[in-house]
Amino acid sequence: MAATSSTPRPQRLEASSQRRISSADETTFERASHLLSLALDMRSGLKSRTYDRRWRNFKVYKQCFLHSDAVEWMAEYLQSSSDSSSSALAPETATPESIEELAVSKLNDLVDAGYVHHVCNEHRFVVDEPGTLYF
Repeated sequence: MAATSSTPRPQRLEASSQRRISSADETTFERASHLLSLALDMRSGLKSRTYDRRWRNFKVYKQCFLHSDAVEWMAEYLQSSSDSSSSALAPETATPESIEELAVSKLNDLVDAGYVHHVCNEHRFVVDEPGTLYF
């Protein structure tokens, strides 16, 4: 006697019921992909400036970098990048202030995406930060 399987077979989805990727999903994916690429570039670019740091001889923060180092690196990266998203850096309109503002904006995008964070999760990147912040 042949045994019959009682588990139902998966049904094939109709073409009309399959989920299509919208242009909004594609834009979100492209942005996430760009931020991941930027985070990886930043990690390798700041490698020589990333190490354990002691705060006021008490607390040691592992593998962190300075706010100022990150802003400086990002500004240099954006200036040298031929990426279309940094087309706001046309040579005739680029000023040190505008480059720094764009660098801070990109760094805060990385914070929002969760790729970078302050060691105590208390700060974001700001233009002309007067103190020492570890990220």
